This record gives sequence, structure tokens and C-alpha cells, in this order.
Amino acid sequence: MLCATAVLVACKRDDVSPRTADKILGTWRLQKAVDEYYQPMNTLVDKEETIGLPGDSVVFKSNNEVYTYSPVDGNDMTTYEVLNETTLKVEDETYEIKKLTNNELYLYQDHKEPAVNTRYVQHLYFVR
Repeated sequence: MLCATAVLVACKRDDVSPRTADKILGTWRLQKAVDEYYQPMNTLVDKEETIGLPGDSVVFKSNNEVYTYSPVDGNDMTTYEVLNETTLKVEDETYEIKKLTNNELYLYQDHKEPAVNTRYVQHLYFVR
């Protein structure tokens, strides 16, 4: 009886906390993007913050397609893959999922180029 209760509780817990692949589906509006440039790698030389415009959004579909909409940059479609519960790959770019709730998505990318001693960090904040 104790084992049966443990199984039921475990199943219920899975229903309450959906997987990342399911939670990311749908439309996300870009709240802001922050780009940081470092050279050498630990010295910040430039930081740009861009506030999302009305219409700036991404839509993650269940068929692993992601649609981007922007009144400035136009519309696009590419592929994505949830590699694990904290890692998202969009085309050839890999992002760490720092936060994913029903209403907030925060993606982080840290791209280092040791050969030229530079680093580029991107923070993307989305809301529903």
C-alpha cells in the first residue's frame, strides 16, 4: 500500500510540473534583449539594451518550428530543440533556460572566442 501511494503521488507531481518542452510552447512577447561585449573576455566594453517593440515575439510550435515576428526585422521560421530541461537549441545557437514559468521565459547565451580573447553574452527576456 505504501508503494502504491508513492506511485500515485509521483504521478500527480508530474502533472503539476510540465516538462520544459511542453511549457515553452506558444507565443512569447520580447520584453527586452541585453547584449554584452567583452574584450578581453572579462572586461565589459559595450552593453546594449533593447526594449521589445509591439509585435516582437516568438512562437514555439509542437513540431519543433519556431516563428519569429518583428516589425523591424521581419518574420522568420526556423527549427528548435529542447535538449534538456535547461538547454534550448535554436537553429545552431544554444541557450541556457534561466527561467521558465507560465508567464516568463529568460534565455541566456555566453559565447566565448578564446582565439581572439572575446566574449559575447546575450540575455533575452520574454513574457506571455
